[in-house]
Parts: sequence; C-alpha cells; structure tokens
Amino acid sequence: MFLRTITLLNIFYFAFITLGQGQHIRGRVIDNQSGNPISAANIFFANSQAGTYSDDSGYFNLETPMHFPLQLVISHVSYDNKLIPLDSCPVNDLIVIKLKIKVKELEEVRISTEVDRKWNKNVKKFKHAFLGETDNRQKCDIINPHVIEFVSEKDMLKAYSDDLLIVENMATGYRVHFLMEYFSMKGDQVSFSGKPYFEPLNAESVKEKNRWEENRKYTYYGSLRHFLSTLIQGTTYSEGYEIVSGHLDHKNEFSFKGLISPGDIIKEEDGKIFINLKNALKVVYTKEKDLSRSSIGMEKFKINNEYQTSYLTSRIARIQVHENGILFRPGLVQVYGFWARDGAADFLPFDYFPNGKE
Repeated sequence: MFLRTITLLNIFYFAFITLGQGQHIRGRVIDNQSGNPISAANIFFANSQAGTYSDDSGYFNLETPMHFPLQLVISHVSYDNKLIPLDSCPVNDLIVIKLKIKVKELEEVRISTEVDRKWNKNVKKFKHAFLGETDNRQKCDIINPHVIEFVSEKDMLKAYSDDLLIVENMATGYRVHFLMEYFSMKGDQVSFSGKPYFEPLNAESVKEKNRWEENRKYTYYGSLRHFLSTLIQGTTYSEGYEIVSGHLDHKNEFSFKGLISPGDIIKEEDGKIFINLKNALKVVYTKEKDLSRSSIGMEKFKINNEYQTSYLTSRIARIQVHENGILFRPGLVQVYGFWARDGAADFLPFDYFPNGKE
C-alpha cells in the first residue's frame, strides 16, 4: 500500500499579519561577511504565485494579495537558504537579509557508466515518487534533474539539492520552483517537505488557457484542502463527501467504527479552528470515480470503493487549520488511498481558488 506523509507544503505555526489588500515586503539581500549585495537571489512567498529576484544591487520588492500565514523564502545557489516568518519582518521599513555563503563538500565526479546508470535509475524513482501518480503526471516533468543528488542508506533512498527544483506542469499551467528541504523513500513509503513558488505559464491560445483552468479546478475539487474547507464552511455533504470514523491497524487496514458528522471533526476555540482526528477518517468523494482503484486493499472487510476514497490519520488528536483549508502543521498528518497518489504534479498555490473566489 502506498503511503505519503504530507509534509510537502509544510507551514510551521507562527503569527501573521494582514496589510490592507495584501502583504508587501521591500528588502535587500547582502553577504553576511562582506556586506556586498547579492544579485539573482530567488525571493518568494512560500506556496504562492508571488516571487521575484534581487537586482544587481541586491534590492527587491514583493507583494501578494494573500491573507494566509506566509513565509518569505530566500534562495541562492551559492548561499544557505533562509526562511523568514512575516511576523519577524519590519514591514514598514526596508529589511536587510544577510545570507551565509554555502560550504560545499567536494562533489563526487561521475567517472563511470555504472555511476551514471545508478543515478539515472534513482532519478526515475524520484520522479515517480515526487510527481505522484495522478493524470497530471503525464504532462509534468522536472526540467533540471541534474541538480539532484542521492544517498542510499540500507533500503532507504534520500535526495538533496543545492538549487531549486524546477517543475514544468503543462497540465495546470505552472512552472513550480521548489525548495526541497527533505526527501526520503523506503519501499512504497514516501516523505518529502519543501517550499514551492508558482510561476504562471503563458498560454499559447485561449483553448490552452481554458484547459489549464479546468485542470486546476479538477485538481482542487476532491483534494484534502477542498475537503477541509468544506468542513469549515458546513458544505461537506452538499459538495459530495461522505465520511466515516474508523481505525487503521498496523497493516494499514481500515475497520469501520461509526458514522461521524462534520460537527464532530471541526471545533472553534478563541477564534481558532481545529480538526479533531482521534480516530482515522474514511473520506469518499462521490463526484469523481477512481479508475485506479487506489484504495483497494485498505478495507479490513474488503469493500470495493468505486469513488475516490482516501483515509486520513494524525499523530496528534487536534490540529489547527486555516479557514481556507490550509493545515498549520501538515507534517503531523498522513493520508492513504486516493490522496496518497498526489504529488508535485498536483501542487496548487494557496492563493488559487476556483473561479477566483476566496
């Protein structure tokens, strides 16, 4: 059974601020030792469509209409990456960001066909695990795989990159710049985390633009984020979801415990929204069939699920969630079944909403 730990869009909990129509950062990137400006640094709000580069003097301007918890990401191939929660930025002033030069070990020189063959084999494994198994995968690829290095530890494969991975997704119309923080693969178990920035591609025709929008909607509806947003809005049943409570045993087999209502899952305290996951949840999205039958084998009492069926568990009983369905600590959540097929090919920015509605 395929398991994926959802740490791919990881947001650590921190306070955040709203600035009128959005958030605006002005800054300069410099070397922490010499004070010299650093040009061509990638600067973006994680999980958004807002990104830019520092100019020849190290300056940049960046703004977004998003009102979500955000992190400012600064990345440069020659320097250590830096992540800044917005509540630590003096947003009314020019912020100065000091980067430490990256200490690189001598890279292994590929001098044999055997080494190249092993790397190529690992790249194929990585792409399959990282991009996912949905229909979007067919029109999505990593265009700079050469920046990836691999380390094998017993039966586990780990991947690293000093540069941003660039994923070109012709299914959804985004070029995704991904700061990979962690990747490991052990058998069918995959876990990775990172910070993506979404650069919208330019459509060559109205037909292509419309196709991208339809694929984005298709990707969003039935996703974990969509499900969580319906719980908060009280539209879970009307939007096609069925949920039951149960138990996942050590073999990852689900056994039914009882019916459950959205009100049993969502709780609000002191203006904050929490989801309660004391038990595992079986979530069926009845508006889409699952031709892959990705949940076959999950039911202890062998029930064939015709529709998209996912299973949701958590390491703790209660997790905070934003009103738009964004988890504050997604690394504590695990999904199985249909949702486990998702990968980078199904990434959508947090500032994306079907029909432009927030």
